[in-house]
Amino acid sequence: MHDTEVKAALIAAVQALNLPLLQVENVSTGRLDPTKPWYRATVLPARTVHATVGIGGLERLAGILQVDVFVPTGKGTELADTSASTTIDAFAPRTRIAAAGDTIVIDRSYLLRASTFEGFYQLPVHIEWWVHTHRT
Repeated sequence: MHDTEVKAALIAAVQALNLPLLQVENVSTGRLDPTKPWYRATVLPARTVHATVGIGGLERLAGILQVDVFVPTGKGTELADTSASTTIDAFAPRTRIAAAGDTIVIDRSYLLRASTFEGFYQLPVHIEWWVHTHRT
């Protein structure tokens, strides 16, 4: 399994949540409406380590999936909190996602500190994942 296959599977899992106006890396969905919430998904591969020794052993790929929730500034935090909770629930620890014959495992999901971004209140959901894949 390669990073591109992991990324595709994780993005598909976020898309399955049916979040409105989901932005993914380097894909334009048009101009954002400053009065409506939107979401951004980013996959950050972190490391590859040998999980076993020997020829044909396993490698452990690990990384972060970050789903940012954006709501217009000044509209409160309820929508952002609800959307973040839905995302955390969907990516609970030990959640498994099939990808190219392997299984991505969610290690943990949690909120990072909120901030503002270009007129939006931004609430990041941090999702840590890993997958064991056969070394070739």
